[in-house]
Amino acid sequence: MKKYGGKHNSARSDNNMRTSMKRKTIRRMSAFFASIFIIPTIFCSHLALGYDEPGVFYKVSDTIEWLKDRTYRRKLSATPNYWGKGYMSYCIEAGADFKRDSDDWRQELGKDYRIAAKMIKTYSNNSDPISQASVAFTMHDHFDLTKDEWKKAVDNGFEDVSTDTLKKNAKNWWEEAERNTPMTLDFNQKYTSGKHAGVVRVIVRNIDGNPLKDVPIRLESENGLVKFNGGKQSVEVKSKNGAVDIPWSSSGNGSAKVKVGFLAPKAERYYSPKYQDEIRSISDAEYSEKIVFEVKNSFQPTLTSKVAKHELRVGENVDSTVTSGVREKDSWINGVSLHAQGYYFVGSAKDILQIRQRNNGESAVQYLKRIRALPNLRQVAASRAYFSRANESVNTKAKRANGDISASDLKEAEDYKVADNEAGLFGTWVWIISRDAQKKEDADKLDDEVVKVFGSADSTSVYQATISSDVVTKQKIVGIGTEIVSEITVRGLPETYGSFKGNETYGFNGDKKAHIRVWWAGEGSEKSTKKDNEKYMPGSKGEAAEQEPKEDAHHHLIGNWEVPAVNGVYKVGNGSITMRPIAGVNRSSSDPKVLKDNVHIRANKNSESGWYVFVYDFPGSSRALANKSAYNGLWSRALVEPNVLTTPVSVTTRVSDEKVKAGEKFHDNARITGTLPKGSYVVFSAYEYEEGKENKSDSSDAKKGDAKKGSNS
Repeated sequence: MKKYGGKHNSARSDNNMRTSMKRKTIRRMSAFFASIFIIPTIFCSHLALGYDEPGVFYKVSDTIEWLKDRTYRRKLSATPNYWGKGYMSYCIEAGADFKRDSDDWRQELGKDYRIAAKMIKTYSNNSDPISQASVAFTMHDHFDLTKDEWKKAVDNGFEDVSTDTLKKNAKNWWEEAERNTPMTLDFNQKYTSGKHAGVVRVIVRNIDGNPLKDVPIRLESENGLVKFNGGKQSVEVKSKNGAVDIPWSSSGNGSAKVKVGFLAPKAERYYSPKYQDEIRSISDAEYSEKIVFEVKNSFQPTLTSKVAKHELRVGENVDSTVTSGVREKDSWINGVSLHAQGYYFVGSAKDILQIRQRNNGESAVQYLKRIRALPNLRQVAASRAYFSRANESVNTKAKRANGDISASDLKEAEDYKVADNEAGLFGTWVWIISRDAQKKEDADKLDDEVVKVFGSADSTSVYQATISSDVVTKQKIVGIGTEIVSEITVRGLPETYGSFKGNETYGFNGDKKAHIRVWWAGEGSEKSTKKDNEKYMPGSKGEAAEQEPKEDAHHHLIGNWEVPAVNGVYKVGNGSITMRPIAGVNRSSSDPKVLKDNVHIRANKNSESGWYVFVYDFPGSSRALANKSAYNGLWSRALVEPNVLTTPVSVTTRVSDEKVKAGEKFHDNARITGTLPKGSYVVFSAYEYEEGKENKSDSSDAKKGDAKKGSNS
């Protein structure tokens, strides 16, 4: 904060006072000797001629030369006023003759002079003799050039008033003037609207630094770059007990020069080479300083764009919220309306996910033309927005357009929606404010055109593909030991899926892989029956439906393979997982590609009989929506039936008689237990005894006879 103030006594004033005193001492000596031989002259003639001015007489003195004359009485009062009504000037040289033989009045800037001027003005219309004598007394007391002569007069006294009264008044009134004299000026400048408007804050203070109110303050624009009060070059207000803010507005660009000052009584001293010096205050003076600050009559708008969704699906609109702003420490100029145009481009991650900066000196239209010329980019939409202030937001909708489009045509254009063939691609906005699209008076207020550059993260979206998966097992019911095979057909993924690694700057994650899982569900016992296993069928009462179950004694995850997420047909089982193109799709090769080896899905024993369920699980990513086949899909499961359990077959025989005579009949009985297939039968063999052979248990050498054949019972 700058301050203004003068010195107590300027060097010029001190030198002039010393020169004047020396000159007037010589003059008094000459006058003294001349009076001896010629005719006595009248000292302090202003007193003799000032009988009409209110004041008090000096007492006659026998020792003070200029107070000896009893014919011409001398008054302590104001000197004659030739400039208007009131009492405005006073002697500051006791014993000197009064005469104004020149017009050598000079402004004095010393603090005491300015306090004296305030005091003179305060009592200029007071005609009370004691009051005027008190003011004259004060002026002599503070400024008299002949201190010794003045002291003699004070010691000699005055008529009709005590010297103490005059001294008391002089002291009190001087202190009063000190308190009320504007002495310093504190001021600074504060912007309120960029560099287009602001206030100059001013405080007027007395000699003690206390604020003064009702002091006229004046501001003047010296070079016309700022205006006050609706276009005025200068303004005048009154001070307050605190700061007063004086508004300004810019009318150009550059360094504004403003004079800041206050009005206060002007102190002047009369310099006389032969006669008495005087002090007066007949008008106010402006005590001022200058302040310089930068101003602008133009501004730099900005644009921000934020898409409603960063991940869009096929068929969705591309909506964006565009917000106006200004550069830091700038502000929007009142009354300026601007038109912004937006253009939407589509391409691959490589082509979209990068900032394409504006070149130095490149106009908004030139920038847009350069972007349109880039390969592998397509402008597919456009939009418009209108702004009349900062921080104004407009919700815009993309309209189909592959180039510039007028406001009327834009209104009639159809909404742009994400197309099927754009799934997996990216899109971004470019917004511009060009001078050519504005009214001239608004265009002239722009520091520069505006380009919200290509590739801003807030303005960029990705198009998510919607995929489908069909899971079909080759067999619905199989037996123990039979390989189970399933085919999974996936459609809808971008053709380049798997190539995008993600981009943290834009918040897009990379392409993900898929998982194929196989679940077993069943009774889990060697005695399991088909009926036992059927109650664990996916989707039946108490069983998991669309979501996969938790593992327990009746549910096991028996296979989990990570595979590339691509369009095609996965074949799972019978030793491997393979991938082949979908029939009818034009591919350079249709040979299946082996993804995983040693993949066998079968039940090797009754406890492994039950349901075998295939699940395809794609977790989704920024470029494709998640997809997961249902656990209870009708075609995604196979049932392995258990083998029928059998009782072991045993045959027990018992002959009818252990001993028989020759020629006597006998027979054998056979008891058969266990489970036998239909059509089973039993074969009986009989053996005869041969002479010379020992009867051994081993009947390998026995002669076999006819056998009876029969079926089991």
